[in-house]
Amino acid sequence: MSSHFAIATLVNFRWTGSNALIFLAAMQAVPRELCEAAVLDGANRMPQFFSVTVPLLRPTIIFVVITSTIG
Repeated sequence: MSSHFAIATLVNFRWTGSNALIFLAAMQAVPRELCEAAVLDGANRMPQFFSVTVPLLRPTIIFVVITSTIG
């Protein structure tokens, strides 16, 4: 039973570095103007992340989920 857990862990972390680079590139592509506009509207860091950044990352999230499922 512990061998199944070890194999599942290895499979899950196999693409972690690649997915992290994809998310890093996507987060760097978020326009700073939108973040600045959210700050001017009074948004803190968390509302700014969930209201501006996450919706812009939605296509990347879908891509990573699909490629991870296929892999």
